[in-house]
Amino acid sequence: MINPLKGAGFLPKLYQQSQQLDKQLENEEVTVDENGVKIVMTANQKVKSVEVDGIQEPRLAEAFNKIIQETKVLAAQRYLQLFQNQEELTE
Repeated sequence: MINPLKGAGFLPKLYQQSQQLDKQLENEEVTVDENGVKIVMTANQKVKSVEVDGIQEPRLAEAFNKIIQETKVLAAQRYLQLFQNQEELTE
């Protein structure tokens, strides 16, 4: 009998490595300062701060974080659908 999980031994290590990478990305920041708007975001796409003409705008940072999270969920759903469709085609 074929064991479908035979090659899955690498998954725990891959998971651990992805967790480590997530922590690293939390500490890396990218800053854009253009036309009076300054945005600081971590490399894992969390907006840390938004300034408009030197004034902190925490509500904008919260709104950006919310929409980024919603688009990540939407993209994950679409990729899942794509993979499920691929499985149906190969059956």
